[in-house]
Amino acid sequence: MPKLKIFLGDLSYINPQNRFNLFVPLNIGYVAAYTKKLYAEDIEITLFKDPDLMLEQINIQKPDVLGLSFYYWNTDLNKAMTQKARDVLGEKLLVVWGGPSVDTEPAPQSRLFDRFPHVDAFIANEGELGFAALIGERLSNDKKNMWQAPIDGVVFHQCGELVRGTAVGLSLDL
Repeated sequence: MPKLKIFLGDLSYINPQNRFNLFVPLNIGYVAAYTKKLYAEDIEITLFKDPDLMLEQINIQKPDVLGLSFYYWNTDLNKAMTQKARDVLGEKLLVVWGGPSVDTEPAPQSRLFDRFPHVDAFIANEGELGFAALIGERLSNDKKNMWQAPIDGVVFHQCGELVRGTAVGLSLDL
């Protein structure tokens, strides 16, 4: 069975002055490291900071999962990347956004699905536990059938209803 191909992005706006001055995306590095610790034999993860490079590789490698760090300042960039990825890969692509701009309360979480209909799931706060749980569920099921029960640390819509897994908060000591 081929490995599940995962692209994680902490995307930045790139211009000629900062193109070679990008910082290591520590946030998605932690998410990737924890997920690889659990599922190393079954997954392949690539990290991105540059949206142009990510888009190029989406067209070449055709990932199964697109995970983007979500901050209010990069919302438009994430929306554009998600839409372009959907244009290439369609609904088979699992799209998840996570980070500090995902509220922990149900009402604002529900509104996220109205604002960002191309996103399949959101993860609040630190994403290591929630993302790893999501990937574990995806490894066990195809995308269509992975939403049968709540997933710890993950929020998604099922039949128009908000489904919230157990909040995992800041419970992982890396």
